[in-house]
Amino acid sequence: MAKRAKPEEQEGKIAEAEEPSPEATKKKRILLVDDDPEIVEALRYALETRGYEILVARDGNQGLVMAEREDPDLVILDMMMPKRSGFLVLERLRRTHAVLCGSS
Repeated sequence: MAKRAKPEEQEGKIAEAEEPSPEATKKKRILLVDDDPEIVEALRYALETRGYEILVARDGNQGLVMAEREDPDLVILDMMMPKRSGFLVLERLRRTHAVLCGSS
């Protein structure tokens, strides 16, 4: 019985596996801005187990600085925080970033 050539071996070429692009292998980064350590740790655990890189800010001022410096893919923002409320943080972020809002 004649052995058939694999499609990738036809015409004397061996198919090479395509390398994933750097964008495809880069972890999506999420900035959590919340002053409640229990909420931060619960969200961190849930999101890290799904492969996200988590950044944490403990108040609104720190959240603004980190959002500008780190340029995360997503910001999860508590609205009631000391120093600068989430409402003020959101207002400031809207001036410099495309912002989609959702709440629960």
